[in-house]
Amino acid sequence: EPWASDDRLDAIQYNVGWVAIDEWLNYTRTFPAGEYYVYARLAFGGSGPFGAQLDRVTSDRSQPDQTTEKLGTFRSSTATGGWQNYEFIPLIDDDGNLVSLDLSGVDTLRVTAVQGGYNANYYMLVPADVDLPRITNLTVSSGETIDSRDGISFNVESNTGVAREDLRLVLNGEDLTGSAAITGDENEWSVSLSNLEEGASYELEVHALDADGNSQVLFTGQPFTVSFDTLTVIPAYLATPPGSGSEPGFTVRVHNARDDAGLASDIARAEAQLAGELIDPDTGEPYVNLAIGEPGDQGDATFIETGTIAYEQEGNDVGDWATEPFPGIPAGGVDQFAVEVTTYLELEAGTHRVGFRHDDGFRLAAGPSFEEDSIELNMIEDWDQGGPSGETEFLIEEAGVYAIRLLQYEGGGGASLVWYSIDAETGDQILINDTSDARAIRAFQNREGEPSIPEPEDGVPAPSIVWDGNSHVISWEGTGF
Repeated sequence: EPWASDDRLDAIQYNVGWVAIDEWLNYTRTFPAGEYYVYARLAFGGSGPFGAQLDRVTSDRSQPDQTTEKLGTFRSSTATGGWQNYEFIPLIDDDGNLVSLDLSGVDTLRVTAVQGGYNANYYMLVPADVDLPRITNLTVSSGETIDSRDGISFNVESNTGVAREDLRLVLNGEDLTGSAAITGDENEWSVSLSNLEEGASYELEVHALDADGNSQVLFTGQPFTVSFDTLTVIPAYLATPPGSGSEPGFTVRVHNARDDAGLASDIARAEAQLAGELIDPDTGEPYVNLAIGEPGDQGDATFIETGTIAYEQEGNDVGDWATEPFPGIPAGGVDQFAVEVTTYLELEAGTHRVGFRHDDGFRLAAGPSFEEDSIELNMIEDWDQGGPSGETEFLIEEAGVYAIRLLQYEGGGGASLVWYSIDAETGDQILINDTSDARAIRAFQNREGEPSIPEPEDGVPAPSIVWDGNSHVISWEGTGF
């Protein structure tokens, strides 16, 4: 569609309008040999971000079902303010660097709309400065929410070298170079910036002086948000020494009330049900436990699980995991049950991330014993909160064997519980106590010895921390805590 004339070009300009997501156009041209930066001249009169992806067609361009390889993206975090308000948007890689495109002879490039609709005026090729420094290993992505404690970090790499004093970090328009930690040498600098404001949204730019002393924008990032998710710490005094666990596995207690009991769907109900404190209004007595198995201390069925916690009501697969039915719960859609899993986990010092595939809710906690599980690690009261994959991180101060208690309840419909850890390097999900995987966290039914709980100092009251329904109650006697 012709939309305007440009005396400078002595030509009528055109735009491709009403472009929708996933629509694409191929451009076959004969290119002079060289390295090029590519700029898209686009307009977007909507709101929010928009962008496109550039690919090279790698199969016969005259045939359908063509194959492609990704070259980069044109992306903008904001609209241009009108459908004819055009802006030049550079082709960048996943780290935000300008893409240097090697072209020679006949080639077919494909532009695909990937976010928002836009109007396209034209695409411009500019000779590339191949010696321009590059950003690598950036730890934040477009639109991502990061923990404020982590901050952001990246590397600046240069073939010809860039001096430390020539780097500039600009965050939301403010030069914060002096606040950054920058180490390395002129060929590769490692940069990190922390102490970001919780709840704030940031846009990062990285500048460097080129050989002629001109400031060049190396990188313009998309907005990211900073949050602060406090990491729960499990103190060293709750552990017994590494190697003190015995008898691999878990102890599993189950209580199954009648299907028409109409019990509440929350953790408080599960606690009361397992404790035999829920009264059946038809009898005036605690609900009869219909689970099949050996009775435990509270009249609940108790089982020893020497494998993994991977249960599904019918024994169906959950994701990629094979499962078994919940112990003591007959298959066939039985509802109104609660499950307690207690175990001693041998944990290395450092940050651990664990997750669950769960239906319905669950609570994970640690403490000096199973009865004193005062450190809540995660609680999700409904099956569809968090995924239904509920993942959480916690910090282990010192390697050892720790008491961990997991509680799950079922209200109605399907039911599942799969407990896994997440490998920090690969992201693999590994079932707790999976003896076929050397990376798996080991679980034990018992441990030798008792944790050494420190005595309070003279004049300092010892606090009591008790989980009560949906809250923690912290209490002490005296003053000065």
